Amino acid sequence: MEFFKEFLTKMGLDSQAKWVRNFLLLGVNYLQDAINYFKHSSVFSKDKFYKMESDLIIAYHSIEKGFLHEKIKPKFAKDKVKFIISIIPRILKLNEGQIDGQILVAINVLIKYYEYHKNKNINISDYFSEENYNYYKKYSNEKFNPSHLISRLDFYKDSDSNFLKFSSSRKSIRNFNGEKVSNKIIHSVIELANNAPSVCNRQSSKVYLVNDKAKINSILKIQGGFTGYEKNVGQILILVSNKNCFYSIGERNQMYIDGGIYLMNLLYSLHFYGIAACPANWGKCVGDDKRVRKYLDIPMEQQIICIVPIGYANEKIAYANSERRPSEQTLEIF
Repeated sequence: MEFFKEFLTKMGLDSQAKWVRNFLLLGVNYLQDAINYFKHSSVFSKDKFYKMESDLIIAYHSIEKGFLHEKIKPKFAKDKVKFIISIIPRILKLNEGQIDGQILVAINVLIKYYEYHKNKNINISDYFSEENYNYYKKYSNEKFNPSHLISRLDFYKDSDSNFLKFSSSRKSIRNFNGEKVSNKIIHSVIELANNAPSVCNRQSSKVYLVNDKAKINSILKIQGGFTGYEKNVGQILILVSNKNCFYSIGERNQMYIDGGIYLMNLLYSLHFYGIAACPANWGKCVGDDKRVRKYLDIPMEQQIICIVPIGYANEKIAYANSERRPSEQTLEIF
């Protein structure tokens, strides 16, 4: 590459040389990104503990969300339950037989699932045996609950408290009462969210507010993770990050970093103003990305970071337990 650069420079093609060099560098870096993702993500192999644990968390969290519905379907999340039961013996081998952490959470979700159906006299023995239940029951945490129900007044009582209480009180809410948030309050939310730091203060983030119900339904259908909750979603926020703000090959992923920082501040801002919200994952391929852009005419220079359904919560608020890891698992000191 250096020889090629020198040759173009001698030919008086400095700008072209820089362009070609950056183009090749971009290709090399994206290729390395792809190789690393191929090697280390769980897309192509399930050979490590954290890969299997991640699948376990996704499955038990789906069951937790099933408990949030006002009318819980009998035998809901059946496939997720069967998956967890099948994966527990394999993940225990990778965890040296230890039943702790997220494995223990998954087991307690299963216990509550079994007991819910037993109390309703619903037979689930075709996929969840009493033998399995009795084995899991040995590890039961009687205080555990896969979902929580709280009054709206109590839910927001710490929204003006110190940061420890405030941050702990924010939860993802999926059930709204249908009332829309005024543009005036949304402006206040965005003003507060704009305090989020960004690389060199470039402030690449932008938020779209969508009020059109037909468009909202179409977008949520593409997103795919809000099924069953979309009825009372009258507004969504779409967070994007502008690629124009980044100038080096090393910054190719900075839009996601800045966008993620802004998203967290946006969620805190919504909570501060008493607005319920749930960040809906936008880990999509280009096909779905293009479909959403057609509904809103979002230019390709703006990378979609997240879709956030918003609204006012019901008088009774249900939220998933979503057990967090202890700091010992997320902090390593050298």
